[in-house]
Amino acid sequence: MKTVFFDCHQPLLHSAAGYLVRQFYDADRQRLDMRRAVLALPGRRAINRLEEILAETAEKLDPAWYPPEFLTVGDLPEKFYKQRYALADELTQCFAWLNAADQFDEEYPDMFRGLIPNPPKKEDLNARLALGQMFAGFHRELAGDMLDFSSAAEICRSIPGLDSEVVRWETLARLEQKYLAKLDSLHLWDKQAARLFAIERQNSEEYRQILDQYEQSGTQFLLIGLVDLNKEQKSILRKFAKLVTILIFAPENTKDRFDEFGCLIPEKWQNASLRLQDEQICMAGSVDEQAKTVLRCLASMNNSRESKLAPSEMTVGVPDKQVVPALTQQFDLTECKARLVEGTSVRQTSVYRFLETLQKYLDNPSFAAAAGLLRHPDLETRLSKELSLPNPDGGMAENLDRCSMRFMPN
Repeated sequence: MKTVFFDCHQPLLHSAAGYLVRQFYDADRQRLDMRRAVLALPGRRAINRLEEILAETAEKLDPAWYPPEFLTVGDLPEKFYKQRYALADELTQCFAWLNAADQFDEEYPDMFRGLIPNPPKKEDLNARLALGQMFAGFHRELAGDMLDFSSAAEICRSIPGLDSEVVRWETLARLEQKYLAKLDSLHLWDKQAARLFAIERQNSEEYRQILDQYEQSGTQFLLIGLVDLNKEQKSILRKFAKLVTILIFAPENTKDRFDEFGCLIPEKWQNASLRLQDEQICMAGSVDEQAKTVLRCLASMNNSRESKLAPSEMTVGVPDKQVVPALTQQFDLTECKARLVEGTSVRQTSVYRFLETLQKYLDNPSFAAAAGLLRHPDLETRLSKELSLPNPDGGMAENLDRCSMRFMPN
């Protein structure tokens, strides 16, 4: 594996974009062709930003440039093995776990109740989905360390005093077999099981075919800012090491603090020092004071520059989400408007709130639930329009309140 270190003079994605352009720009043909590059990044947000930077850079060199393939680290292993079946998505996996749990409960009720003493009722969909996601989470986490439920039972069996844990994991192992059998009957493959199969059982000839195919096409895999890969991902990547380049955002004199995959070695960072000058540290007490301090720092930074930074060129990292509302409020009071990179949560959208209110009414069609539903502004507007209701004395919610006070006194 090839490792490339960048200093900290500019953001990682800008450094990565510059490196990619240098690697794939053909000066003789004046062509930027990155179709042979597969880029793996920590998440979708990083991918979107790198796409923007590459597009801005490429337009100056080659308006007809060819972009690379982008992947999140979670999808990277699937590039290195042959899939015998289609992979089940997360929702399908969740329902397969629930189906396996229902079967197990019918066949071995005592054993299942030892695992889940009070399983959710079948009509409680939210609780059942949470149960399925819990099983899937256990399965996924263990697979990341190349283990399954049977392996966990073996580990517990080797440690004195963990007899109850052995029984628990053995029960989960039997449940896991039912889950995999259900997916198999649907001709689907569990992603974690498929990866373990590829690592442990896929023969060397199959790996050679995949490797030869990539070498013939000149495909290169670049890992950008991935500092926390699990054993499963590392085991697959190790078989294709000659195709992999790792981009690390750190000075080369810190290379001993990273492993061969560019992942952090925690113990090497415990006593590492970070050089900061006094003027780079600002002390603030309350949440509001922290928000005001951020604004003062940004203003001071911009005033000291010859060319002013646009809001889109400034990024504020916030480790504590409780500070975000205060920051947003302070920015709203200035001419510099802030935008949350993560966007608006689905739970905060009008559609979600309407569906949530509607569900409460359908579950319990009481007067209070109906009043809450009618208070949704979009529903009130739609009903007034569709029914052409006169509204001399206020909206539907106000009329409902008057009706409640008159006919449903406390």
